[in-house]
Amino acid sequence: MGERTGREARVPPRARAAVVLVPPVEVMRPRSADGVPAQAPPPRELQYSLELDGFRALAFVLEGGRVVLQSRSRRDLSPGFPDIAAASARLLPPGIVLDGELCAYREGRLSFTDLLRSHADRVQAGVPVSYIVFDLLAVPGRDVRALPLRDRWEVLGTALGEAGPPLQRVPATQNEEIARAWFRDLREAGVEGIVAKSLGSSTAPAPPGPGGRSGTPTRWTRS
Repeated sequence: MGERTGREARVPPRARAAVVLVPPVEVMRPRSADGVPAQAPPPRELQYSLELDGFRALAFVLEGGRVVLQSRSRRDLSPGFPDIAAASARLLPPGIVLDGELCAYREGRLSFTDLLRSHADRVQAGVPVSYIVFDLLAVPGRDVRALPLRDRWEVLGTALGEAGPPLQRVPATQNEEIARAWFRDLREAGVEGIVAKSLGSSTAPAPPGPGGRSGTPTRWTRS
């Protein structure tokens, strides 16, 4: 990732190949909301992104290029999605950990049921799968979960800058009206709703005891 990873995520050259975060890792889950949360007065502090109909997965690129796609239940999904695992190993450095959604596409829309089929069946049917990334948990040599989303998002863009399908960053905006338009217009494409996150939020592990952690994202989905 070189020196383009940004000031907050830079690590000493000797540490850049280090794997600092290995599976299993807790998956942060959004809480439900009754509507798209409104932005506070400028500067805008919320990021809105698409809630996609797929398999949630953390992607770990480990030493030697081995890739683990950890599900919410901590199962490794990589045997069922070898193209995603191979693309991650080819395009990303050991030590990076991404958070995203495995999504299948059929006739221009997301197709959850095709994710339940075998890889061979999807290939035969011509159904492509992409890994849509919405967060970054680690870079080579550093766990970045404590950084604010605005920094993680910038570093994620750099990390995926030379990648393309099947690896891509989720569409996101700070414009509330655009988010509402997405919710209204993208239903037929298989978009389930909108996720709102504070740009100042971390995704660090929850502290012990009641109350959870600050920065938990909210989602507005169709009933």
